Amino acid sequence: MKRPKFVLLDAVHTLMDLAPDFPGFFRMIARREGLEPDPEALREAFAEADRQVRARLEGRSDWSIDLERERLFWSKIDAGIFRRIGFAERAEEMAAKAFAEFNSGAHFHLFGIAEPALQGIRALDLPMGIVSNGTDGMERWMKASPLADYAEFILVSAVVGWEKPGPEIFRLALEQAGAAPHEALFVGDSFEHDVLGALGVGIPAIWLSKNPDGRAKGLPPSQFSVLEHIGQLPDFLARLAPQGKECGSLA
Repeated sequence: MKRPKFVLLDAVHTLMDLAPDFPGFFRMIARREGLEPDPEALREAFAEADRQVRARLEGRSDWSIDLERERLFWSKIDAGIFRRIGFAERAEEMAAKAFAEFNSGAHFHLFGIAEPALQGIRALDLPMGIVSNGTDGMERWMKASPLADYAEFILVSAVVGWEKPGPEIFRLALEQAGAAPHEALFVGDSFEHDVLGALGVGIPAIWLSKNPDGRAKGLPPSQFSVLEHIGQLPDFLARLAPQGKECGSLA
């Protein structure tokens, strides 16, 4: 792998997260309504939601964003969670409350290692852009956060009209970056959305994972690598040879 001329970064679970986490977020909303969710019911609700989200990816080829369609899908997912934890009669109402709270941005936070990592990348004179699936509220929060001081641009699926892992949002990012696919590098935590999406348009990728599994077996080291977290990225990049030069000890 060669040092990129432009670094593209995922946002959620890469640079930032929700506090509390997603199960904790739903628990918080439920508690406000006077209900303490059963931990096992909450776990099963999220497992079922995950199955539905993964099933939506299978065989999909249209990665355009229709806001009404997206809102309906996620409203059903959220209502299903609330229904399973005890809000059978008010599931849709609770889903609407949860979305409004989420989209307010009040619970987003940057990882402590995020800004030092961004400073380290900047010290290498590498420009950066952020490419994330998410809502318009997430975009507003990021543009008002320290991320805006480091990113040349911030692309969020609900705003630009395309989502990962479809090729369109990656191509839009390349256009904004003024870079060819081999001149960029994509970094994210989702193997399906970030790694496979980037590789699909020819962008080398780094998977942020503390427990990488067999899904990555066979991917060429010239196009793919694994790090545990974003804090390791500046040193990794510093060891890479620039474009057009031999890469020392790294493949």
